[in-house]
Amino acid sequence: MNLKLCFASLLLVPSLSFAQPCNLQPNATYGPGKICNNQDVYLYGTSAVSGVTYSWTGSAGFSSSLQNPVISGLKAWHMPFTYVLSVAKAGCNTEYDTVIVNNIISVPHTPKIETDSVVCTGDTLRLWLETVSLVVTKGYIYGPNLPVSFSAVTTRDYVYIPNVSLADTGWYYAYATNNDTFKCYTDTSKLYIGTNIIVPRPATPPITTITATPGTTVGPWVTVTFKANTLAAGTKPKYQWRKNGVNIPGATDSIYTATTNVDIMNGDTLTVLVERGPVCIEDSISGPVTINVNLSIGENSKSKYGVYPNPSNGRFTIRYDAAKNEHPKIEVLNSVGQKISIQYLHNANSSQIILPTNIQNGIYYLRIQSANNTETMPLLINK
Repeated sequence: MNLKLCFASLLLVPSLSFAQPCNLQPNATYGPGKICNNQDVYLYGTSAVSGVTYSWTGSAGFSSSLQNPVISGLKAWHMPFTYVLSVAKAGCNTEYDTVIVNNIISVPHTPKIETDSVVCTGDTLRLWLETVSLVVTKGYIYGPNLPVSFSAVTTRDYVYIPNVSLADTGWYYAYATNNDTFKCYTDTSKLYIGTNIIVPRPATPPITTITATPGTTVGPWVTVTFKANTLAAGTKPKYQWRKNGVNIPGATDSIYTATTNVDIMNGDTLTVLVERGPVCIEDSISGPVTINVNLSIGENSKSKYGVYPNPSNGRFTIRYDAAKNEHPKIEVLNSVGQKISIQYLHNANSSQIILPTNIQNGIYYLRIQSANNTETMPLLINK
């Protein structure tokens, strides 16, 4: 056989390629050394040979073609996490290394700042932390004029701010850590404390006075309107009227209406308690007003009406100055307010009134009601 021809034939046969062990020495590591929940985890891949390509696969379907990828959102309760590094090079067998992440530290839940509902300026504001975490934690609060202060999340240690003022309003912040030597920190929560919580205290206490219409010296069975006049009582004051120091049931408005010889008697004393509203205003009680029910038999010189004779035997005349076509209503009442007689005046200037013949001697009261006026005067019967 021609050796030259044989050698030439061999040169024409396509060459065959086979991957060879290249000792790529892949090395998979991660960092940092200790990791908190949701903290970024860094995977690091290296090789003893240059010109290689890297790829990663791992837990929860993770994959990456980066040499040093970053993983986010790992949770301690899902450990361990396994990641496989693949290192490849043309003409070489692919080689692998594995790393296991199993040192993720649980982070407590973000604490919530709690406080008293309302405090007044000059009082002490109390803050504390609440959380649903079962992890033993340490909590911290800070804010305007408040350096970082410890408040245990699990046992409710209070943080006190004495003698608060409006300078203490603003944002307050809180965070917590675990009790491990390697600290993991929660997110920061915040609470705005404004004048809805720290309420200014007025410089002067409220002052309450009472006005009475038509006055405090009136006749029997006269309707008297009492009004509480209060300065610096806040936006929502509450009222309680008192008669002789005792609360009057249902009299809880700024205006109280009473009728002499029915609701109030001669010598009764009225006061009104004004409760602060809404907060940080001292309660105020008015000075007393005393009712004087005029029992005099004499006529009122300012009255539109006159009675004669008075005393009478039950037959008397009423003179009056009424408007045209006005017919005042006449009521005669006994000492306990019972109506003895009801009549209407019809004549222009005077009318005679005749009471029942069985009426007893004593003091009675004549109440005259017109469209715009009511007057009461005493009437003496002496047969």
